[in-house]
Amino acid sequence: MEYLPLSAVWELTMACNMRCRHCGSSCAESLPDELTTAEALALCDDLAEMGLVHLTLSGGEPLLRNDWDLVTERLAARGVEVTMISNGWLVTDSVVDKARSAGLRVMGMSIDGLEQTHDWVRKPGSFRRVCRAMETLGRAGFPAGAVTTLVKRNLPELPALKDLLIEHGVCLWQLQFGNPMGNLAAHRDELIEPEDVIPILEFAEAVHLEGQIVVQAADCLGYHTSFDAALRQTGRAEPLSWQGCPAGRFVVGIRHNGDICGCNSLRDEGHIEGNIRETPFRELWTRAGAFAWSRGRTRDSLTGFCGLCQHGGTCLAGCTSTRLTLGESEGEYRFCAYRILVEGMFAKIDRMRDPRRLAERAATALELGIPEVECRCLARAVQLDPGDRSLRDQLSAAEARLHMAAGWCGSSPQADASDPLMKPPSRPREGATSG
Repeated sequence: MEYLPLSAVWELTMACNMRCRHCGSSCAESLPDELTTAEALALCDDLAEMGLVHLTLSGGEPLLRNDWDLVTERLAARGVEVTMISNGWLVTDSVVDKARSAGLRVMGMSIDGLEQTHDWVRKPGSFRRVCRAMETLGRAGFPAGAVTTLVKRNLPELPALKDLLIEHGVCLWQLQFGNPMGNLAAHRDELIEPEDVIPILEFAEAVHLEGQIVVQAADCLGYHTSFDAALRQTGRAEPLSWQGCPAGRFVVGIRHNGDICGCNSLRDEGHIEGNIRETPFRELWTRAGAFAWSRGRTRDSLTGFCGLCQHGGTCLAGCTSTRLTLGESEGEYRFCAYRILVEGMFAKIDRMRDPRRLAERAATALELGIPEVECRCLARAVQLDPGDRSLRDQLSAAEARLHMAAGWCGSSPQADASDPLMKPPSRPREGATSG
């Protein structure tokens, strides 16, 4: 397989004028080893030569680096689409003019709730400053985006926040988890739980269908449900459907000092491939064994639900940074929307007590192309009536279909035979499991 760096996030500086409670990089002051302007511009050329399509400038606060416009201009001139994520504090009319001249496509504002919540996350006065920044962008007719890091505190505020963003003319809104890394590691009570995922996605899908603002799910949110068709699209160079963690395969993270990694959310030294001061970017990206933790990952490493999921071979247990920072099993991802929905279906199936109705539900599931639910229904039916040979034969056939769908030939991963794992190809229909 050929791996191409289609998209990048560049942590342009560690300098920041805020001390956000959820900052994964714990940004504060600029560091002495940050790339010089000459080094940064040379890297722009190298990235463009490798076919980069999209790059996001981040930090820290990228506007605190005085050559951000030169970096933007160099990339844009080479055909790379450049966007920026800013906290908005420094956005003025002159900054917007400079962004337009440099070729910046979208300026994204980090906004993490209504005034009290946003200021708690960032610092007093930051909410009014980010609103002023959105107004400045709106007056100039410059495309404004928004990025919200989801924590427990801001979930109830999402509907009101949506209205605020629409009022300010924001065109694109990205939702992402806050992970327990950097500053947020000290506020674990604010972390999103698996039970929060479906309500978040239902809200995002409803907003998308309203058509007033485009909502985009970050790579930690999804996967393999009908939500993805709506939320995994605009502004992406990578595939629309979830094809597994993109880090190191077609996404690259660039640190302030020229360190290259697959994703800037993976902060440990073990995920750094090298530094462009010592090794050209092309060599770091293309050399044998590069990004082995991502490119060499296979479904053989998956366990439990993910091990028998028919999407396991491509999904490979979801977002790496979320999985690792939360201390998840290497082979499973509890925050997968598909898993959450299906395990909810399993709970309904496990409460049923009529083998005949379970067999009927299994037949419906087969017709709908959901061998996992078919298998679960039949396993429950056999549990209730172990002497029925017909049910046992049907279960054996269903398990074979499930293993084939999951891509396993011969032996399958270790799993409790009484608890077959399964998942539908899209958002489940209640008709297959109710009753």
